[in-house]
Amino acid sequence: MSDVRVRFAGRVIVALLCISLFPGLAPVSADDAPETYGEAMAWYGNEAQAGNAEAQFLLAYALETGVGADVSLDEARRWYQLAGEQGHVRAQVRLGLMLAEGRGGPVDVAMARIWLDKAANAGDVDAMSLLGFLLFAEEPVDLNAAYRWFRLASEQGDAAAAGNLAALVGMMTPTQRKAAEVALDAWLSSH
Repeated sequence: MSDVRVRFAGRVIVALLCISLFPGLAPVSADDAPETYGEAMAWYGNEAQAGNAEAQFLLAYALETGVGADVSLDEARRWYQLAGEQGHVRAQVRLGLMLAEGRGGPVDVAMARIWLDKAANAGDVDAMSLLGFLLFAEEPVDLNAAYRWFRLASEQGDAAAAGNLAALVGMMTPTQRKAAEVALDAWLSSH
């Protein structure tokens, strides 16, 4: 597919997403739908400014990836945080990842853990796997929590988490494995 057709297809998809993502808005006729990607991004911007968490997430993603907008990682982090504060799980995951990698600002593993923990507790498998990795690979290390998140993510089919769980278990002593199992059981009982 040519670059022109790919860009056009992307614009059509975004326009359709704009129409379908905001069911609380007044119906949009085909004549009122954004005609260009730029118009669609402006629409996301307006909705994001109005506090729509999904629009904030989509705007942040565009700013992070450069899809339909200039890359602005610091602005992406800001919009992800605003959406995340409203409980938008995918925004929490993206923000956690950006914080852990230092994209759009300084590395902040402690804050990355906080955002990933919110998303993991909401059931997001990617957040579980990423959080498990941070708990295992970054100070302060928490083997019990890393075990919990790798195990929960692997039970939901996450292959990376299963591999990381196997590596973690292979490094743990029998006493550490037992402690991790007991901690997991206690956590499951309280959630």
